[in-house]
Amino acid sequence: MEMPYRADNSRKDRLFGYQGLVFRGDTRAPHLVAGSDGFDSKKVLHVPVNLLEAQGLLGPAMGATGQAGVSTAKKLENAFYYCAGMHDGYIYIIDTARLPALEAAYDMAEITIQNGYKKSDETGGEVNVTKIPFAAVVGWITIPNADDVLADGADAMLRTLNIDWVHFNPHYALS
Repeated sequence: MEMPYRADNSRKDRLFGYQGLVFRGDTRAPHLVAGSDGFDSKKVLHVPVNLLEAQGLLGPAMGATGQAGVSTAKKLENAFYYCAGMHDGYIYIIDTARLPALEAAYDMAEITIQNGYKKSDETGGEVNVTKIPFAAVVGWITIPNADDVLADGADAMLRTLNIDWVHFNPHYALS
């Protein structure tokens, strides 16, 4: 889906949004994510160079978003490696259709391919979001002892997924 505005850069690159479910691997527990009202960019996106980075349009590594925006993945297995920490990890399920009107979910593959910077998706299906409020989080999957599970790989985790690990976010239903 092409977004109805252009990036504020000299090349006038087209931006492509993504609407649907995405996944984010994280080490922060749900109560911490809820307490900070979701996920936010580490860089201030009102600064033009940071916004261009969040859109995947900055520098020689087009499609790489660094600390600008909130990185998510179209496929659960691509988010899995980011949930490893000292103990439990979490894979958050996010509905980008529930983002507030002023927030955006950028489809990194579409932006880099459709603007001619790459020939194929080198982002691993990344969707970079400007801000994810907790109300847009459908739920999460707790990965007990994420480091141990990570050593076995995402396929092993998916084969042993326990229904008790899956949690619904009651704030999602209220929004």
